[in-house]
Amino acid sequence: MSALTIANIDPETEAGLRRLAERNGRTLEAEIADLLAKAAASVAPPVEDPKAKGLGSEIVAMFAKHGGFDLPERQRWPVPEPIDFDTPDYER
Repeated sequence: MSALTIANIDPETEAGLRRLAERNGRTLEAEIADLLAKAAASVAPPVEDPKAKGLGSEIVAMFAKHGGFDLPERQRWPVPEPIDFDTPDYER
């Protein structure tokens, strides 16, 4: 459990919460915790859309409506051999 501090509560609100807690037979802290739990439970958790797609899928779908397009295959440049610094040409 975590602790929460609420500053600057006006005296009438605090008195009302104390009366409510007393009426329900709870401490002030227990009453406030219950009120907060009920408020949090009343807010529906975010629901993920099962049809949601990633950015790439969205882009493909956007262009598919217009016939799509294919990118040409990239030509790969040959990878040069690494320089061998142990040869006599590279003496220190």
